[in-house]
Amino acid sequence: ERLEKEAQPDDLGPRYRLGVAYRELGRIEEALVMLQSIQHETEFVVPCLIAIGLCLRRQGLDGAAAKRFAKAIETPGYPEPLYLEALYNLGDLYEAKGTQESLALALSSFEELYARDIAYRDIGERVRVVKTNLSSAERQKIKRLPTRLADSQGNQ
Repeated sequence: ERLEKEAQPDDLGPRYRLGVAYRELGRIEEALVMLQSIQHETEFVVPCLIAIGLCLRRQGLDGAAAKRFAKAIETPGYPEPLYLEALYNLGDLYEAKGTQESLALALSSFEELYARDIAYRDIGERVRVVKTNLSSAERQKIKRLPTRLADSQGNQ
């Protein structure tokens, strides 16, 4: 309620914080309305892209969320921590899909983040887990080759 009172049309900071608060409360549509209303304001482009991506992901719109995170990463001129957050969220989204292709994309995001800041959250562990899962998926794809014994028994 306090944030709603502070969020005046011309005061962008409180409006952004209100949008994030709505998202954290599970009021996703209200969060999207608030965040989308300020997403083109210069100082809030990347923070809004990340916050909107998180909202879309909660709605199950992973493709749209991935596009927002990728656009946040590609938008120059913002503090490094915002790019790290976008990379982390993009990697997390891909990892959750669990397919071989998505795990490869997750690993790419996580390795880039690791290269930029080795101490960011749990990034070292995330890289290790995704590599393990990706290797496991590769091993499951490999089919056993027929052996002579199996061939000779089948031909009799």
